[in-house]
Amino acid sequence: MRIVNRCRKVALAWVLLASVFCSPSYAADAVPELPRHLLIARELAENIKPANNHYSLGVQSISFPGDVFSSDYVMRADCSGLLLALIERAHYPVRTQLAFLNWTPSRKRPVAEDFVFSIETGKGFQQIIDVRLIRPGDVLAHAMLNASDKSQTGTTGHVMLVDSEAKKIEPRNPLVAGTEQYEVAIIDSNIEYLGSDDTRLADPSNKITGLGRGTIRLYADTDGALVGWARNFKNTNRFFSYSPRFLSDTKERKAAIGRLITQ
Repeated sequence: MRIVNRCRKVALAWVLLASVFCSPSYAADAVPELPRHLLIARELAENIKPANNHYSLGVQSISFPGDVFSSDYVMRADCSGLLLALIERAHYPVRTQLAFLNWTPSRKRPVAEDFVFSIETGKGFQQIIDVRLIRPGDVLAHAMLNASDKSQTGTTGHVMLVDSEAKKIEPRNPLVAGTEQYEVAIIDSNIEYLGSDDTRLADPSNKITGLGRGTIRLYADTDGALVGWARNFKNTNRFFSYSPRFLSDTKERKAAIGRLITQ
């Protein structure tokens, strides 16, 4: 009986020891679980066919096989519409928390400048100030500040879903003194292309507009604060500034990075 009890005590000690060292709270390199909206976006981006992929200004519609009246992956949305559709499908409460920068009776849903405003005011988002702390699933939104620029482009800015951590790289053109460069993967709905790895350019004879994934470069100051971005083509020479400290073209913009509050 003493031997049995001793064996039980030894076994219990090993179980307790294993629970200490194997517990996730003690794992310094534990990887955060990917958020639902990002998993949904990845599945959609990986499976959608060009014929079902449509950039549609003012629209927010995505569907999956098995949905009512759907047998395939389909998207009809602009950049902010895509994010709103992902939030809705992930069953987050964020939609009711988002704030309008300049609400009018004709504005039925948030657009790019509203995402920036919501991130800055903590409405449905936790703002991320340091580029080096970006995680997959975060949202990068920018807004044009001048009414004439909004009228020219027909939008208030752009919204992108981050699909990687920010990787610091050796600076390359366009070079901006006082900044550091980071590569980050992006999923968005767009009529333009992010870089040479943009999935919308997979078939050069049939370039796609709409949903896609590619890599961009973020520019940060020495404290990690976001100050601009650039496309990631080999010969890119245009820097888009988010800060009056680092001027680029005539369009004045501001940007914010936000982490969705999912509960």
